Amino acid sequence: MVPTPYCLSRRAALARLGAVAAAVAAGCTPVRYAFRLYPSTFDDDRDARDRTLRAFVLTVAPSADPGDPHLTRAFDDRLFPFARYRAFFAADLCRRADRLFREPRFDRLDRREKARVVAD
Repeated sequence: MVPTPYCLSRRAALARLGAVAAAVAAGCTPVRYAFRLYPSTFDDDRDARDRTLRAFVLTVAPSADPGDPHLTRAFDDRLFPFARYRAFFAADLCRRADRLFREPRFDRLDRREKARVVAD
C-alpha cells in the first residue's frame, strides 16, 4: 500500500509560518522595542532605570565621577533622539545581565561582568 502524502491546509501552513516569523521577530531588538517587549518597570520606575544607566556610564567611562548628579542626563534629554529608547536600553542591559550571569540587575554586577554585558 502506498502511504497517503501529508498535506497541510492553507490555514495550518499560514499558522506555522506565522509562528516561525514571530519566533524570529522576538529575537530581533527593533521588534522587541516596537512591541514594547520589555518590562514596564523601566518605563515606570525612574530609580531602577537611573541605577542601570548610571552603572552603564560608569562601565564605559570609568573615570566619570559616580557622585555627579548629571551622569545620565543625556539619556533623558529630549533633544537627543536616544531619549525615547532609554527604558528599553536599561531593560536590555538587565536582560543580558540575567542571561549571562543570572543576575537580573545590571547595576549589581562587578566591573568585569558589566563590561562583558556591554560587549555582548
